[in-house]
Amino acid sequence: MEQCVAICATDNLELGCMLIEKAATEKAVRDVDEALSPALNARKKHRDQTGQPFYDMSIFTSSGQRYPSALPEPLRPKPGGLRSDQLLVYEAFQRMPQQRAALASQQGSAAGTVAGSGSSSTGSAPAAADGTVAKESGTASTTAQQKINVEALTAVAGKIDSAVTTLLTAAGPRAAEVTLSMLPPDHEVRQLLTAAQRVTVTVSEGGSARTLNNSEKDAILGFSQGIFKRLYELSLNEPLRLEANVAILEVMNECCPQLGQDLGTWATYAPTETEVQRKLHRAILLLLLRSNLVPASEMDTYLARSTENGKSGVWVEFCVVFVRAAVLEKITTLSDLPRVMEVLTNISEGRGQNAQQTVQNYRKTILRLLEELQTPPASSDVPSQVASTVAANSNAASTASTSTSPNSTGATVTPADTSAVTVTTTEDRPSSPVHVQDEKLTHQESSSISAASLNNLAEATKRAAEATELTARNDPPNMKQQVTFLLDNWMRIHNEASGNEKALQFMQVLQQNGVGKIEEQTERFFRLSTELVVEAVLKSAGATGGDMKDQGTQGKALNYTVIDAYAKLISLLIRHMNGGGSTEQVANQRVSLLNKVLGITVRTMLSDYERAKNESGGVVSNWDQRPWFRLFLNLVLDLNSPSPALDPISYGILSTFGSAFHVIQPLVVPGFSFAWLELISHRMFLSNLLLVKGQKGWGLAHQLLIDLFLFLEPHLRRVELTEAVKHLYKGTLRVLLVLLHDFPSFLAGYHLSFCNVIPENCVQLRNLILSAFPKGLVLPDPFTPNLKIDLLPEIARSPTILSNVSGPLGAMRADLDGFLKNRQPSDFVSGLLPRLYKEGNKEVDAPRVNSLVLYVGVQAIARLQNTQIAHTLAHTPEMEVLQKLMEFDDSGRYISLNAIANQLRYPSSHTHYYSCVMLFLFSEAKDEGVKEQVTRVLLERLIVHRPHPWGLLITFIELIKNQRYQFWSHPFTRCATEIEKVFESVARSCMSPASSQRSATAGGGDL
Repeated sequence: MEQCVAICATDNLELGCMLIEKAATEKAVRDVDEALSPALNARKKHRDQTGQPFYDMSIFTSSGQRYPSALPEPLRPKPGGLRSDQLLVYEAFQRMPQQRAALASQQGSAAGTVAGSGSSSTGSAPAAADGTVAKESGTASTTAQQKINVEALTAVAGKIDSAVTTLLTAAGPRAAEVTLSMLPPDHEVRQLLTAAQRVTVTVSEGGSARTLNNSEKDAILGFSQGIFKRLYELSLNEPLRLEANVAILEVMNECCPQLGQDLGTWATYAPTETEVQRKLHRAILLLLLRSNLVPASEMDTYLARSTENGKSGVWVEFCVVFVRAAVLEKITTLSDLPRVMEVLTNISEGRGQNAQQTVQNYRKTILRLLEELQTPPASSDVPSQVASTVAANSNAASTASTSTSPNSTGATVTPADTSAVTVTTTEDRPSSPVHVQDEKLTHQESSSISAASLNNLAEATKRAAEATELTARNDPPNMKQQVTFLLDNWMRIHNEASGNEKALQFMQVLQQNGVGKIEEQTERFFRLSTELVVEAVLKSAGATGGDMKDQGTQGKALNYTVIDAYAKLISLLIRHMNGGGSTEQVANQRVSLLNKVLGITVRTMLSDYERAKNESGGVVSNWDQRPWFRLFLNLVLDLNSPSPALDPISYGILSTFGSAFHVIQPLVVPGFSFAWLELISHRMFLSNLLLVKGQKGWGLAHQLLIDLFLFLEPHLRRVELTEAVKHLYKGTLRVLLVLLHDFPSFLAGYHLSFCNVIPENCVQLRNLILSAFPKGLVLPDPFTPNLKIDLLPEIARSPTILSNVSGPLGAMRADLDGFLKNRQPSDFVSGLLPRLYKEGNKEVDAPRVNSLVLYVGVQAIARLQNTQIAHTLAHTPEMEVLQKLMEFDDSGRYISLNAIANQLRYPSSHTHYYSCVMLFLFSEAKDEGVKEQVTRVLLERLIVHRPHPWGLLITFIELIKNQRYQFWSHPFTRCATEIEKVFESVARSCMSPASSQRSATAGGGDL
């Protein structure tokens, strides 16, 4: 009797200890919660009422409390928080003591003694499984007949269910997010599953595995059938309980392979009458398929048969959702489900004996599914997709998207492709973004981009938000807390004066955890970190009081300490990235990491902007661009400063930043316009990009300016501008002035594509670009008396054209080339004008006219080399084309004359030719309206502030001075007193005093 008592006591010693520990823990939790309840309530009430941090200063003065008033001064808490050395004291309490190996060994020996010498596995039963289970498993596996103990399995299953209940209760509202994969190996649920596996161990007396007899198989199958039925009594809101029961079935399948065959049969009899039952059934089938309990081929046959060859709409919908989940979660592939895919394909194509109603209801859904599963997931590379969409839209809109220069990188660079002067401070600009009416205007009335392309740009933030949400669903429930803990540690290291060594250790820890190496870990860390630091910066605005949700953070001071530290962490990670390999491979790794970080940051920002848009009903008024600007600016400054590690990849870094800025252009995120302009014009970015050897950075810089002009264009066409647009326009002018001074060849090379996206009424903006001329070129004084333009040596040289001249001509180019060479087809000129209209309306396509005028001029100059252009101009095919443009209505003719005037720039063969063309059109025009429009185009470019293009001045001076054109005799020069005064003022500015006096008195004499 005493021996039995001793054995029972020994076997249940651990269980008793666990029960005592559990009771003590529960009591301690209750006591702590009760003690902290008043303090927690006070803090919650204070936060709800004021939104400010809570400081309980009474703890230092309250009587009856020993601590913290009795603490020494160095350890006493203060409102400012704890220093790093003080935190070490508290962190010491977080370190869990190691489990006592002696206790574990003792328990193992005791279990082995009771079990007998026949089972060595029982002695190592995990501590989490109680002694009863250990005894049952040991006894069952050491009986003479080696039978499976079903009662022990039932006990283990019950304990697993209880452990899951305890865990889900503790998780509270987040119980639906807890899954089996989140549990650590030493968790009670996993230990109990291991215990169940030990119960099913079947060995012969010789120690080798043996085959189950029929009674044992029946026992296992009966027990498993009960577990399977239990699955359909559970709820989808508790995925952990579902997974735990399926895990039990996995254990049973290991010892009884016949179970897998029976599970497929049992699944066909599962209840599926209601929508809730079908959802649960679908989730269970996915779990069975993931666990390899049911073969994919058997699942495929079952699902295809259930659809009744596509006649059952309910099961067709079931299969669509099932296939999407199975493929996207990488449980199986489309090739493993051929019968189901055949049914769905037949429905999408309207083939087979499908019910007409089924085809109508599910055809579009199936087509979307097939398209979704045949392309990469959107969440993996959203920035690249947005970038390619933007680039494609720009290609369709203007010639700005491509370049004929061999050194140009083009405009379609995306973050995945990567191998000046600050305008003003952001605080100096209006704190609110462009108003919603301006945003709608941008997305609806632009004449340079099609409506469909504009809509794609406007939907970019929505697509990014959907992709981010899809990615975030796979985050473990405690991932955000882990990232917060890491950032908190980094903040302490960053604030330490001598933290360089610790910083390197911290980065090694991140890399060891997959940051920078494993795609999912990298994405999660940087996405959650970005969200956390931006949120922290915005919350710092609430320290001054007020409700941030109602008032926003606009105009309030922000504390950027957190975001500065985070940017420093990113730059250090990139600088010290070294995955091994050659120097070139390490350099590519660093550029690749920067590409990932910027891609994640861009996607997170787009998602945040879309969220703000939805919360405010489409009016993005409270979205603060400053934290995002600060983050990007810090990265630009840190990664573009001189560094031995980064200098070899400076162009890769610049192009990666440029591609990211291209993605978040103002047409995509209007509320980021001011910050975006300052970023692209910053001296550490734009200047460095344009100074890259071989002009490799010019194409990307050109694309960013095109992005800016495309956003401004519809606003600038309006007579009245909002204050926000006025500030943005002034900033744009300053950027162009800097480029005109420091990089004039850049503006001159891309003048055509820039003019394509600048509205006709923006004369000064266009003049800035057309006034650019290459450095080293000395312009002759246009006011020099008797200046002979055709004798200047520069007239023999053609300017550098980096824009794509022939692109907008499209299919018309072949006919144009034929006509210019041999005047074939003969009806080309007569049918020219209709080919210059936009598709679907009678509006003239300005970019196409601009390209036509320049293309024709280039061909004419090549034909007329070494000849007097002015004397041989009249009867050339090129002149016929240009004269045909004068037959447009007033609007079309104005666009055509502007296209010619755009070529009146610095001394070159182009300026000489088009000056002769403009004067020829004036002199040969029979319609007085043509002469008046020629004068208007020239005059309106001269009456604005300087600079004025040199060729424009030369042409206008020749027009009013040369008696051949009889300029002053035309009635439009004296149609009104105001007009007459304007002409006289311009004449005085353009001519010598004597000539000016003669012109005023002669009224059109020999000028």
